[in-house]
Amino acid sequence: MAERKKLSTFWETCVHGVEATHDEEHPDRLASQHELARAYQSNGQIKKAMELLEHVVAVQERTLDEDHPDRLVSQRALRIVKQSIRVQEIFFKL
Repeated sequence: MAERKKLSTFWETCVHGVEATHDEEHPDRLASQHELARAYQSNGQIKKAMELLEHVVAVQERTLDEDHPDRLVSQRALRIVKQSIRVQEIFFKL
């Protein structure tokens, strides 16, 4: 678990740097945010992952064609995170 936390911290640092130098729609910024969301997901920070992926997908929906590979990958990642949240909600209700 410590390694996953280190990975999240690494990607947070990367994202802060990229956000300072690239506009919201820049592919490198979106890719970094996507990777940070994946790190959050692997670290158990599912809601943070979902919020970040929702942002990435929203920007990509404005800027990329609907069949662009980056957009499709982010949309799929968001669906997986949302599914994880639903499973957790069901599990904790039991």
